[in-house]
This record gives sequence, structure tokens and C-alpha cells, in this order.
Amino acid sequence: MFLFVPSQIHLTVLPDKNDLDNKTEDKVLKMGKEHAGKTILIAEDEQSNFDFLKILLTRMNFKVLWAKNGREAVDLCETDPTINLVLMDIKMPLLNGYEATKLIKVKRPDLPIIAQTAYAMISDKLEAYNAGCDGYLSKPININQLKEALESYL
Repeated sequence: MFLFVPSQIHLTVLPDKNDLDNKTEDKVLKMGKEHAGKTILIAEDEQSNFDFLKILLTRMNFKVLWAKNGREAVDLCETDPTINLVLMDIKMPLLNGYEATKLIKVKRPDLPIIAQTAYAMISDKLEAYNAGCDGYLSKPININQLKEALESYL
């Protein structure tokens, strides 16, 4: 039986792709305006979608609140005047995003609401605007589009 044991091992160390991605992502997440202290309500029934948005928004220095359904979103907007913007999922239990937006806009007409939905048809986008949404993002959420929307409405 032959056993080969090298006397020296040479390893080439390449930069960690994740480190490069994180640095690039950090640059993308820098906001042009000062947003520390501003509050965004994420109306989203899916935990993973909320977690993704929460990570992005907290890295942008926003305070984040979560409504797991349309009814909670309406209630939070009525009781918490610190909310500066709502990211509204359209397909949610108890009250969908269109209905929740209409109710929120009755009490807080100047509160920006951005629909965020997997529905990508032109008619869905028009329905979101007709319900009172100020902006529209299709899922999966693009970080640059999210940043542009936030800078437009805050």
C-alpha cells in the first residue's frame, strides 16, 4: 500500500464573494436623505417576506412595524401617528391590501402607501392606484426600486 503525504500544501486564497456582495449591498442601502427615526409599517402576512423587508429597512435606519393582515394595518395606522409610510401587500387575510388602503386613506389621506405584490398585471397595478396606493412594487422586491420608492415618498 502506498501513502502519499505532501510536505507542503499551497492554497490560493480568493476574496470571499459574500464580503464583496455585502459591501456592494451596503452602498445600495445608503439612503440619500436622513431617515433615522422614520417608521415604516410593513403589511405582510408572509413571515419570510416580512423578514426580508425588515432586514433591508433596518439597515437603512428605519424603524419597522409589522401588520400580519389588512385589519391590523388599518388599526395601526389609526392609532400610531409616527408611521411615515406603509408597504402594503395586496393578498392578505381578513382585509386585502386594496380594502385596507381605502380605509387608511380615509383617516390619513397624506400617508404614502406603496403596494407590494406578486400580481404583475397592468390591471392589478391600476387597481392598486385606484384603491389609493401611491406607488407599486412587484415581488420579488428589487432593492434599487424599493430605495427609489422610499426616497420619492419620504
